[in-house]
Amino acid sequence: MQVGHNNAVMASRAERSNTQSGEASSPNELPSSLRPIATAALAWLAGSAPAPLHADPQSLTVTHAWTESRMEVPADAPLYMTITNAGDSDDQLLRVHCPVANFTEKRTIDQGEGAPASREIKSIPIAAHGTVVLTANTFHVMLLKTTQKLESGTRFTCSAAFKNAGKIDIEVSVEPRSNS
Repeated sequence: MQVGHNNAVMASRAERSNTQSGEASSPNELPSSLRPIATAALAWLAGSAPAPLHADPQSLTVTHAWTESRMEVPADAPLYMTITNAGDSDDQLLRVHCPVANFTEKRTIDQGEGAPASREIKSIPIAAHGTVVLTANTFHVMLLKTTQKLESGTRFTCSAAFKNAGKIDIEVSVEPRSNS
């Protein structure tokens, strides 16, 4: 029993001696003399990592956002706008939230062999240095189950979420309903 106790005391003294001399106390620990160098190397490596790719929110602009008037409630109404991406990275319109509608959907028009058909899509692509005009015959957003009348001449604010540029508030004007 005395032998085990002596081995533990000797190991403890050896560990204290190594720690005081700057040597590592275990195989996974750096000697104290190398720690400042290792810390500096890690800081240098962290600083040289490439920056994450994301668009500057100011590189994306939304203009002429409008919808058609609807006097019935609930109703579905198209939301049109022009999105310009002046940045160097492609972006995507992911979501639109409008306080005047219960839901919104991003849609595109398929021009097949028959009549054009609208279908929901996950996102609307916005190319770098490009402009996308949302119209009835291309990409557009649908305001579904409106919660109030959309009277011509009124305005409301929606928020659009883009993959890289983040959230952008959009002022939407209500214009007279077209006859098409």
